[in-house]
Amino acid sequence: MKQIHVYQGKTPSDPVIYLNVFDGDGASVWEACRIRGDLSFTLVAVGGLHWDAELSPWQADPVFRGDDFRGLADRYLEELTQRIIPETEAGYGLTPVWRGIGGYSLAGLFALYTVFKTDMFRGVVSASGSFWFPEFVDYLSQNTMKVQPQAVYLSLGDKESRVRNPVMASVEENTRIIAGRLLAKGIRSTLEINPGNHFREPDLRTAKGIVWLLEQMQQQQIQE
Repeated sequence: MKQIHVYQGKTPSDPVIYLNVFDGDGASVWEACRIRGDLSFTLVAVGGLHWDAELSPWQADPVFRGDDFRGLADRYLEELTQRIIPETEAGYGLTPVWRGIGGYSLAGLFALYTVFKTDMFRGVVSASGSFWFPEFVDYLSQNTMKVQPQAVYLSLGDKESRVRNPVMASVEENTRIIAGRLLAKGIRSTLEINPGNHFREPDLRTAKGIVWLLEQMQQQQIQE
């Protein structure tokens, strides 16, 4: 059973960021974002996920004992777009001017994957995204986005690639490749390198990405 926690902005038409969370209810991310009081938005945190199974885009061998990459991302994305989003927005009277999607680790990889499957999200936050995931870089180059996002935030810890596992050690190289491809497509994007390994301050890193996304989208609206 998915757990949905909604933190409402100032108006029903504020942008909505959908955040898939590993644990907790998204409250600490919300509070970290609210330091910027001029950026009004609604945060919808979705928990209770079968993390490895529902956020992996296809089946893959485990990297560590206990991994369960069953490749159910498409099934979960259908649940998110066809049930969770419409029911949440109807229930809270939300009429967002735009929607974004974000997450940390495997949820960050899932966030970028969604734009190849749906046109529902205009912005992406991938904080310390699991871009070591097998064949993901190839997938991005061989497939077309359903919609080109207006802004994409990528981040990584400066020690994340310093691991013994050769699969996970590829994360920085792959993230830099993805960042370059986004820029080559003309997508407003950034790659922020944070101090520390993968487990350092995940909520703060996620909040930094959401704030960046909101700022970029706000600037684009002003320019228009």
